[in-house]
Amino acid sequence: MSQENTPIFSFQERIRTENSSTPPTPVAEESRVVISNEEALPSLNHPLIEKRVMKFTLENVISKTERENLPKFSVGGSEFSVLYFPRGNANENREDASASLFLVCESVKDSDAVVCAHFMLSLVNVVDERVIVSKSATHRFHRDEVDWGFSKYCSLKKMFEGEEGEKKLVEDDKVDLYVHVAVYRDDYKTLWNDFATWDSKKMTGYVGLMNQGATCYMNSLLQSLYFTNAFRRAVYSIPTEVEEKSVPLSLQRVFYNLQNSDRAVGTKDLTRSFGWDTMDSFMQHDVQEFNRVLQDCLEEKIKKTPVEGLIEKLFVGKMKSFIKCVNVNYESSREEKFYDIQLNVKGMKNLEESFKDYIKVEMLNGENKYMAEGHGLQDAKKGVVFMEFPPVLHLQLKRFEYDFERDAMVKINDRHEFPLEIDLKEFKNEETENELYHLHGVLVHSGDVNGGHYMAYIRPTIENEWFKFDDDRVIKVSTEEALDENFGGEFNNKNRKIKKITNAYMLVYIKDSQRMEILKPITNKDIPLKLLELFENEKKLELEKRKEKEEILNSLNVYFITKKDLNEKISSDLFSTKPPIRFNKNFNFFQIIDHFQNIYNFNSNFRLWLFCKRQNNTFRPDSCITDFNQTLSQVGKNEILLYLEEDIKEGERELSIDDVLLFVKFYDPVEKKLNFVGSFVFKLSDKMENVILQVKHRIGLDETIPVRVYEEIKPTFIEQKALRGTIQSHELTTGDILIFQKELSFDLHKQSELDPLKQLTVPHHFDYLVNKVFVILKQKDLLDNQNDISIELSRKFSFDLVSEKVGAALSHDPTRILFHQFDPFYKNFKVISRRKNLCLNEMISVDNSSGLNYLFYEKLNISLMELESKISFQIILLDENLKESSIQKFLVSKNSLIKDLNLDFKNPRIYDTFNCRILREFKPNDPVSLFSTHSTIYAHEIPLDESLPNAKLVSVEHFNKDTSKMHGIPFKFPIFPNELCSQIKERIGKRLNISEKDLTRIKLARITFGSIQYLNPDEVLYNVEFGVNDHLGLDHVDRNATKSYDRSLKIHN
Repeated sequence: MSQENTPIFSFQERIRTENSSTPPTPVAEESRVVISNEEALPSLNHPLIEKRVMKFTLENVISKTERENLPKFSVGGSEFSVLYFPRGNANENREDASASLFLVCESVKDSDAVVCAHFMLSLVNVVDERVIVSKSATHRFHRDEVDWGFSKYCSLKKMFEGEEGEKKLVEDDKVDLYVHVAVYRDDYKTLWNDFATWDSKKMTGYVGLMNQGATCYMNSLLQSLYFTNAFRRAVYSIPTEVEEKSVPLSLQRVFYNLQNSDRAVGTKDLTRSFGWDTMDSFMQHDVQEFNRVLQDCLEEKIKKTPVEGLIEKLFVGKMKSFIKCVNVNYESSREEKFYDIQLNVKGMKNLEESFKDYIKVEMLNGENKYMAEGHGLQDAKKGVVFMEFPPVLHLQLKRFEYDFERDAMVKINDRHEFPLEIDLKEFKNEETENELYHLHGVLVHSGDVNGGHYMAYIRPTIENEWFKFDDDRVIKVSTEEALDENFGGEFNNKNRKIKKITNAYMLVYIKDSQRMEILKPITNKDIPLKLLELFENEKKLELEKRKEKEEILNSLNVYFITKKDLNEKISSDLFSTKPPIRFNKNFNFFQIIDHFQNIYNFNSNFRLWLFCKRQNNTFRPDSCITDFNQTLSQVGKNEILLYLEEDIKEGERELSIDDVLLFVKFYDPVEKKLNFVGSFVFKLSDKMENVILQVKHRIGLDETIPVRVYEEIKPTFIEQKALRGTIQSHELTTGDILIFQKELSFDLHKQSELDPLKQLTVPHHFDYLVNKVFVILKQKDLLDNQNDISIELSRKFSFDLVSEKVGAALSHDPTRILFHQFDPFYKNFKVISRRKNLCLNEMISVDNSSGLNYLFYEKLNISLMELESKISFQIILLDENLKESSIQKFLVSKNSLIKDLNLDFKNPRIYDTFNCRILREFKPNDPVSLFSTHSTIYAHEIPLDESLPNAKLVSVEHFNKDTSKMHGIPFKFPIFPNELCSQIKERIGKRLNISEKDLTRIKLARITFGSIQYLNPDEVLYNVEFGVNDHLGLDHVDRNATKSYDRSLKIHN
């Protein structure tokens, strides 16, 4: 039941009361109402049908115990009544018992009607109207929830006696009940809907996309692209081959399923084609970043095909940046393509202001004059104009920016309005008749800079009908919700200002003149026949799989364990991992036995035992099946484990209450092997001497040979048992396991204590089983080699014993094997030094995604002892374009100097990096001991331009959006006097061999202590002071990283 002041789930009252002693008294005048309608039920932002208040007087309240249905009344064309429980709806008699009140919507009983109501129920003292209890709720009434209200409306003590000095509610055995009800129109079938049975396809005609963990950003963009019909048509026309890693084919499949499926569509095939693993699906990324990466991937795939250029034709526009001198006839300009436009939100009232801000002309004068070639320093105008807007215009609203005071990224939740239509002709460099654009999609982010949720509001057709695509759910919404509710800003709160965290992040506009063509409806006839046949066959297979799953839901797994299975189970516990057989849940045990008798051919002298899961997570037989008419569903939900006890003596099938079933194993310390002896039924009163004697007879052991007896409580808990006492005194019960072994001689007992790994006793054997681990030996220098060796070791093996075992497996001298461990924090390998108490458990590297255990090794030409006097490291050699060309390894004396290294360069620069940032540049006389094991060391030939006059070296590093997403290889680069940022960027492009197209997507920035200041193309950088913490940054998506721990967004295939 709910708390006293909390509305609860429906009571589901369906019984109508024939009579009521108190007729309803409608309140005719507002002055007679204790609480006005507006006070009781403030207006909500939904279309109101009618708001009304009714008054009832409840009499004989003290003596009344039975529920009461108050007379019906009508509000907004729907009939209501109130269900009153004087002592609560759970027949409570406790001191804290409460009265219950529920509003019942009579109109939805036995009907498909739905009524949405906001209501308040108030009990008021008939003498003093200041004594009042009121509670309100909203609810969507339907046939499955015809009533809603409060199970703990008001305590009986408060009603009849009063609490904490307050006056009681009931006077003269009466109390007034005021019922305020407001009925609202539900235009989109979503008002106060819990969506438990929501069918997106049925209700809207569209389906959503399943969220894999944090792929809502991807889902919102995919829906936007899907409903850009010209793009969908272009995707369908991409030539593809049937292969798992084909991105275009996987995208075609997603679009086909969105077009034809009756339920939410999965995207795992698509992300798998991206080369993503599970971790990637749980990493949230930026919508615009994903859009860029996806479009780049598709453009690359359609090169040299009939559809080359289709994507660019839809989404790419042109702009021109310029600097025009005021006093001389000189202008510098450059044309660029753009896939989207990033517009400022902060300080901007609406989209029009953001566009004006984007093309705002900046004056270069005073100390910021422009160096015009042939004219010297000049006053100039600097700006940008749009030359051509694309048919489909993507606008990114810059909701995220760096806050210098907080030294962190923050989200801008300010109000920023955008229209249904916008004319962009004033922002073009040339007059045109029509630059009218219609809003097509609003991609929304809800949350803050650390994370959140993405959804999309889309207008799929030219009609003004909006739909909200929130992962797997699609609902129809009003234009106001799609636009106004996503402007951002503040809530209407009188007490304090609260920022809305849900607001538009990306807008999609479609050009008016091409809108009909772009949104031209698509049917299956527009899909190439070969592609359509492929997807229709896949759909048939999917339906078959779905049918199989439904059959599985009506069945369960039965594991049938026999003595033979237990004989083959020679390690811990009992249950063997044999495959189960599925049976219909309604099968009884006669049918089960008939089935297994045909397989195992056992006689009728058997007992059937049911396994159960114990509190210590072991599975043991617990009870004997005696009623074979029981169905499987009566004894289990998903799976059932059965043990067949065979060859029961005639007349002994029936068990008494003091019979217990025990299982016995025998341990051979010479073979280090457990053998199953069998199962025994003993009386609780049986003595251990008798148990031992029966077991010895079963295994053929002489009665005079002393034994030890242990109980296997669980693999990590083996308890030695005394040889005297009874079954009951040892607290043994059905399903327990006893393990016997011969008593050790004095010498063996001593050996056992000195070396547990010899497994001379049952506890030591189980300790080995628990710590046993299969380790994959992987040569550190040959990580891609598939011919790895897997060996069985114990986590407790010492360093020397591990070396001995690995050496034997590799046929290599164990003293010449160097072990390494992968450090997940620093993302590199560290040498494992030999220590006295070091064991295998501290040496292995675990792959969390697969659960596999790796032991990385390196074969040495010298012994570990000799190696300890030396230092080993590797230097990555870079070519003239600063790409990795080779790796040079060194093993030198710890006293060696940098200049002693034999590198393949005449004039090398050697530096180390961490997190893609330069830590230190080394000098020739520096000792090699300065190299850190946690950093990456690079070396390359120093280019000649660094020796030119006035060259100034700056550190350059790659990042994506913010400095937490560093990537690539940092480097030093010379800049020169009067050199523009655009010229620096061009030279960097040549140095790194970056294509002209890719270079246009790179933004130049100055990074200081993690803060980012983007640089204008015509800014001169030479005179800017670059301190030790200042760097030149290249902002771009990382497409070249290959290390598994780098989680920046990329499509690998």
